[in-house]
Amino acid sequence: EKLKFSWTRDAKRFVDDTTVLGELEPPDTIEILTLTGYNSISFPSWLMSISNFLPYVWKVVMEDLPCCNVLPPLGQLPNLKSLHIGGMGSIRKIDGGFYGGRRAFPRLEYFSLSNMDCLEEWSATYSSDKDALNELAFPKLFMLTC
Repeated sequence: EKLKFSWTRDAKRFVDDTTVLGELEPPDTIEILTLTGYNSISFPSWLMSISNFLPYVWKVVMEDLPCCNVLPPLGQLPNLKSLHIGGMGSIRKIDGGFYGGRRAFPRLEYFSLSNMDCLEEWSATYSSDKDALNELAFPKLFMLTC
């Protein structure tokens, strides 16, 4: 039910973090996913298509990912209720890629952002494919901490 991927910060690596994480595709029964210390720029394909691989996830923690410059489309996780993103100093923008399409974050209640030193832009709306109108993300959001 719980899975934590954790890398030691500043450790000498013999294999790229993306390669390692790409080979560690979790079972679809995971409910809580934690990723810390990851030191690659991007994520493997299973994480960039997370809603297809982990439909039951209700909590995600992503911390201390200093080199990563793109967020996975977590907005399409149908059961996500709690999300913490922190220590991702290379993220400059939170936008449609994070939302992943229509009806983003349908059940998200708790969202925490911390130590996002380079964050310049955060759009809380995304464009709907159907009528080209902007829709608000986070329809059930109860608590936001930054």
